[in-house]
Amino acid sequence: MENSKKALELISKVFLSEYSQLYYVNMSTNEYQSYSTDGDLFDVRLEPSGSDFFTMAKHDVDLVVYEDDKAGVLEFLDKQKLPNDTNKETREDFVYRLIIRGKPVYHSLRIFRSTYEGEEYLVLGVLNIDKEYRIKLAADEMEHKLYNANRLARRDELTGIRNKNAYQELEEELDKKLHYGTIDSGVAVVVFDMNDLKIINDHKGHAIGDDYLRKASLMICEVFSHSPVFRIGGDEFVAVLMDKDYIDREYLIAKFKLAVIENGRRGSGPVIACGMSECNFDIDKTIGEVFKRADEAMYEDKDHLKALRQRDGLYNMTEEHLPVPDERKRQLNELFNAVYSIVDGGYVYLLDIKYDYSRWSEELVHDYGLKSEYNYSAGAVWESYIHPDDMPAYRRGLDGVFFDNTGVRQVHYRVCTRDGEYVKCYTRGFIMSDEEGEPDFFGGIIVPEV
Repeated sequence: MENSKKALELISKVFLSEYSQLYYVNMSTNEYQSYSTDGDLFDVRLEPSGSDFFTMAKHDVDLVVYEDDKAGVLEFLDKQKLPNDTNKETREDFVYRLIIRGKPVYHSLRIFRSTYEGEEYLVLGVLNIDKEYRIKLAADEMEHKLYNANRLARRDELTGIRNKNAYQELEEELDKKLHYGTIDSGVAVVVFDMNDLKIINDHKGHAIGDDYLRKASLMICEVFSHSPVFRIGGDEFVAVLMDKDYIDREYLIAKFKLAVIENGRRGSGPVIACGMSECNFDIDKTIGEVFKRADEAMYEDKDHLKALRQRDGLYNMTEEHLPVPDERKRQLNELFNAVYSIVDGGYVYLLDIKYDYSRWSEELVHDYGLKSEYNYSAGAVWESYIHPDDMPAYRRGLDGVFFDNTGVRQVHYRVCTRDGEYVKCYTRGFIMSDEEGEPDFFGGIIVPEV
């Protein structure tokens, strides 16, 4: 470790801007070196280096760790239980209390593995999180109290908005008013359903899925700010519009749908299908009938959003894409090579619709300055090269392929080369469906016009 000491000191100066203390442990010899932003951090003196980190840890933990946390820290630092993956952060942060100047102070211990000059090191960063953690503890206590209050107020635990029971109560109240003719304003019901929540939960975990639900709830509430909003199922919401929001209903629905499409295009927010229906006082006997029509309209919107995603490469995975299985990559390459082999002139592209993952010919990558032969969000990538005045015609042409089932369609437009010059070209696109008839791959050729 002595040979690496100077290099470790330089590295430590950078990381100490975030951590209050760092340890470097040679995993072969157990030798260690520590660095600290405060030499007088503890009431007792700790050796900054030594020949056996794990023996030292047992000694130091007994001196400076809060009594109730000692066993947990020692278990966390058990060498036999430490993961051996050298390619990523190996342990989640461990929260414990250190005795600092006589008082327990919350810290977080983060562990990494790394290699340096052929030797494997364990890197431990100690971070003071006392202020943030105590705020969190206070917030957790308050949240527990609010939870009990929300149950009494018919609140959804996850999002904080009203729940299904609260919606049913409002529906019953409106049914009575509808029966007696005492509703003094128009009423509309808007039904919402989130896209891809199951995929997110399965591939990214329920914590990410829950965050996605909270963002969806906030988005709905911000647009329909004068209306009660309810979460009535796992990924289903409903808003009941009256008074101001009923008057502005068409504008609000249009505003919401535009925001959804933009979220999908940027991949940075929830994509939510919605449908609205107004109550007809002459025909409707219950609000349930209005809800049913709104639900049907929502499913129509859901199909429309699905087609948009297939057409434009929109993918709402909270700023990330699903990992592409090796089998899908192999299939993409085989199909691409097959198309490429029979095309005489022009650039070839092929998009895996299900994973929003595409391959472009090397000639196109070179001539137009694309970042890579393989790309996510193919639609958004290519649209950034198209002349703005030609965008409407370009999208109408793609609509013919995706929405009108017209098969191969030729679309003319201008596109910017790597030299900044717009040149005329046309695209011939086609859809390949899977065994169930669902669009699976979208491909074609781009031909410069002479």
